[in-house]
Formats: sequence, structure tokens, C-alpha cells
Amino acid sequence: DFVKTDYSSVLSGKNYGGANGKEIIYSDSFPAWTKDPRLEFQHLSLEMLWYQNNVHKLRLPSLDVMKDAGYNYAWFLKTPVIDPPLALTQMMSYIQNHPLIDDINTETGIYYSSVNDMVQDAMELNCDAVANCTGLGSKSLREEKEKELIGGRGVTVHYNRSSMRIESGLTYENDVAVTTEEEPWGTVTDPAYIIPRGKVLLVGGTCHMGDEEPYPREKELTRMRRNAAHLGLIDTEKEDPINSW
Repeated sequence: DFVKTDYSSVLSGKNYGGANGKEIIYSDSFPAWTKDPRLEFQHLSLEMLWYQNNVHKLRLPSLDVMKDAGYNYAWFLKTPVIDPPLALTQMMSYIQNHPLIDDINTETGIYYSSVNDMVQDAMELNCDAVANCTGLGSKSLREEKEKELIGGRGVTVHYNRSSMRIESGLTYENDVAVTTEEEPWGTVTDPAYIIPRGKVLLVGGTCHMGDEEPYPREKELTRMRRNAAHLGLIDTEKEDPINSW
């Protein structure tokens, strides 16, 4: 995650023989999730990131390109990777075999015209909770009085993992997830990111609450192409995304 702010003033170090020879002491300036030791979270200058990258050999924008864009620091961490279909299958198996579950049926053939109808049915079935996973379709289920339900929208595109790449100084072959929510490449509502996912690279993105446009806008696709070039070094002059949504 590329950032412009130096958080070093809230860190102190003790020798412990880790990856950078320091033990990071966390403060409230960092989110709580950074304290999870499994992530091996580090706040680094870009120079230190590239020094470590001599070992990791990750495909990153060049130091000069990042500096020219105004980024000076990075959050470097190991993220847990989840295979959603496998995780959902495992969760379903756990629920089906749980001793407190009386019945589970994912193919009822029942369709609801409103949230109230669904909630009423759930109450009659003694359900403890209802999860609304309808995405942009949630508006059609929303009752007039339920104005607090605001839909969100995100736009992403996929590129082939084998896409031709831009040669930018010293580059490596190992794809890595790269993100930023800071200008000029990203913002909180238009974050820039690239995430390796099997044979494709997921490039994003948007996070617009209340936006109900069902298809990607051309200006959004233009920004995704720019993110693909900046973060994934994809040669967008020669490569097109394989799909978008």
C-alpha cells in the first residue's frame, strides 16, 4: 500500500533479528489489524522496500516512478489468501453438520417481493439472522421506509496474467497485490489496486455509495487501464482487459 505520510515518529525499534533488524512497536496511528503477527506488517520507506525487494523479487513500479508520483512510503505485509468457493463449501459443510442446525435448504425455489416478506418467512422458520446479498438489486427489495439501506457500487476489470508488461528499470516476475487510496493514483472513493487472482489480474476500483449505474462508465475504464499500467506494469497500449463489471 503506497502512502505519502511518514509514520516513523510513532515507531520505536529494538534489535530482534527480524527481516529488517527491528521490532516494530505499534501505536494508535496504525489500524488494529496491523498488530496481527501473521501479517508481518512493516511501514517502510520506498528505498527500504526496494532494498528488501532484492530478496522478494516482486513486480513493483520503479522507485523513480513512485517518487515522481509523490509516494515516499509503503505498508508491506503478507495477506491471507482465501479461495471463496472452497471457503463457502467448507462453511456450508460446517453448518449442515452442526448439531444445533435442524434444517438447511439452499434451493427453496421461493422468491420474495420485499424485505418484509423475507423477514416474515424467516421469523416463521425461527431464523436468527437474515443476510442480504443482493448487491445492486437490493433497491428493488427496499421498502420506502427503509431509507437507511444504501447500495454500493464497485467497478473492476480483469487482465490476463500473461499480459505483456512494461519494462521499467529493474523489474521482477512475481506478481503482487498493490494498492493505494492516496492521490494521484487513488482516492478513498476511487482506490487504485491490482490483485493477482489465479490466471488473471484484478484491477480496480471504485467505492461509490448510492451509485446505481449497472455498467462501467468509459471514464472509469480509462482509469482502470491507467491503474493497470501504474501498478501492474501492464502494457495497456497492446493489451486489453478480458472483461469488466
